[in-house]
Amino acid sequence: LVLEPYQLGFYIDAKGIVVTTQEKAAEQSKARRAPGQSTSDKKDDAASPDKPKEQGAADDNLRSLNIVIAEHVLMWDGKIVTWEEVVEGLRAIRKEQGKPIHPSFKFTNGAIKVGRWNLYQAAAYDVYKELFEPAGMNIGSMSPGAGERYDKIRVPADLIPRPEDVRVGVVRNSAGRPVTVATVLLMPDDSAMPVMLRPNLSLRDTLDEVWVHTDKEGRFKIACPETGYRLIVLSPAGFAQAPVPKAGEQAEIQLLPNCELQVSSTDKSTQELGISVHLPDMKEGHDGFSLYEIFVGEQPRTIRLPPGRVTLSRAAKIGKGATQLTPAQTFDLKPGEKTVASFRPPADEEDDDSE
Repeated sequence: LVLEPYQLGFYIDAKGIVVTTQEKAAEQSKARRAPGQSTSDKKDDAASPDKPKEQGAADDNLRSLNIVIAEHVLMWDGKIVTWEEVVEGLRAIRKEQGKPIHPSFKFTNGAIKVGRWNLYQAAAYDVYKELFEPAGMNIGSMSPGAGERYDKIRVPADLIPRPEDVRVGVVRNSAGRPVTVATVLLMPDDSAMPVMLRPNLSLRDTLDEVWVHTDKEGRFKIACPETGYRLIVLSPAGFAQAPVPKAGEQAEIQLLPNCELQVSSTDKSTQELGISVHLPDMKEGHDGFSLYEIFVGEQPRTIRLPPGRVTLSRAAKIGKGATQLTPAQTFDLKPGEKTVASFRPPADEEDDDSE
């Protein structure tokens, strides 16, 4: 069994301390679409359930536009880089694309603590007119959990996991066929924060999670401890969760069908919704997955989800760019189960409440 081509996710040692990815993870992030660029959920949803569309398949030679600024290092596609290398790389992408680009600079809490926020924000604005205007750029902070992983990186040696911590497995559909480009991620057993997903079941922020993709034979390779985590598999072909295999063993994972939720707007007006999914064996108050910015209007919209307790919420703008989610309907959906939900305009529901 040749494992070399498979990418590794963030390395977590036996004490649960995450170090970071091996350099081969750079190949994995090349296919990521940069923040600010448009994506089409319709195209992704239309992918064959057994052969989901490989994200970025036509862009294998492109780098992402996600740069991490951590306490000790700068990271770009799984490699430690200097700011000069970042500018040179972005300049090359700008030249190749023939138009301004839209990068994303993510700061860890450690980087902000040591003053890197002001330093590199100013450095980014120094090249803004040359490379980014008018496309713009994203500057923001990472989630604390993800930032902690990056803040432990100091030297390239931190990027290489111990061989004894590598776990392997294969993902198959209900018919036993290998599932290509399924997302395999690590979820802490005591996770308090949900995994943020897009409506096509891809990760909303690829930097936030510890994850890999399966290859064309459905195989994956990831580094993690034996306890404290579970494997989660997301794909248009289905969903699964499995224990982390012991060292030297292979995880054999068979997908269960996703559930389906069809949502519609009764008067065909555009409404914004959010969805949370609570896995059956998780503690109360700890949602496994969360999706937001789901818009429904003239046509009903069908969304595939992991099975579990699904809460559908209405989104409302509350000013200054903030959105408030108000739970509206809850369903307990089993694998393969389908249900429908419709929403009336908020004004109509307010009238009913007043009566």
